[in-house]
This record gives sequence, structure tokens and C-alpha cells, in this order.
Amino acid sequence: MIARTASTALVAAGTLFGALSLSPALAQQGGDAILGFWKTPHGATVEVVPCATGICGDIVEMDAQDGVPGPQVRDVNHPNPDRRDRKLLGTRIMRKVVKTGPNEWKGRAYHPKHGLRMAPTITLVGDGRMKLTACLKKAPSICQDEYWQRVNGS
Repeated sequence: MIARTASTALVAAGTLFGALSLSPALAQQGGDAILGFWKTPHGATVEVVPCATGICGDIVEMDAQDGVPGPQVRDVNHPNPDRRDRKLLGTRIMRKVVKTGPNEWKGRAYHPKHGLRMAPTITLVGDGRMKLTACLKKAPSICQDEYWQRVNGS
């Protein structure tokens, strides 16, 4: 009985230590408000998580596209022809995202539908939505907004 109690206490302490050690990283990044699952208008679900470079986002689910089941959808628009056969499921499409102001972040993103790398501004706009605004490098006056919808309540 004492061994089980000590073991339970160690597990609880380890869990608490893990949670506490993650909290300062999130506080420093200021990104905890954008963490969670987000549905893009192009049929992907992206999980936004803390990572070594700040905040990152990975495609964790894909809707079927043009008759191709979601898990089999390929990155056909990638600028590198060698990557056009890779599956989008599991692809990291956001990285180096850092907080830049109240409800605002900046980072790097890859847009599979257009095969473009961008540096969007990310803003929480309410109603469980996130707005990504990206401008073309070669034509900075040409910008586009895209809205993602939060999937979970986290």
C-alpha cells in the first residue's frame, strides 16, 4: 500500500512538473490562445502546438478532394517537383509563429492549395475564428485574408 501511494505521488509530481515546465514556454511565446485544432477553408484540420521554433501547425486531418480520400491527398502544388507526391496529412504548414501584440502573431506558413510560402499575420477575431493575412513578397500591396474556425473548445 505504501509503495502504491509513493508511486502515485511520483506520477502526480512528474505530471505537475511537466505542466509547470511547459507553462513558462507558452507564457514567453504568448501563443496559448491560438493553440488547438483549426479547420481551414480548404478542408484541412491543423493542430497548432508549441514547438522548438515557437508555435507550429501540422495538418492532422484532410477532407477528400476531387475524389481522393483525405489521407491520400498529395501536395500537388508544391514548388519543388520532388515534393508533389508527398501526402499533406502530417505536413507542417506553420512554423516560427511568435506573439507580436494583443491577439496577434506572426510567423511562416506554407499554403498547399497555392504552393506558396508566406509570412502571415495571425489575428484572433472572435467567434472562434483566426484570421491569417498574407501579402505577396513581390507585390506587397496584394494581400489575402483566410479565416480558420476553431474545432475544439480549447
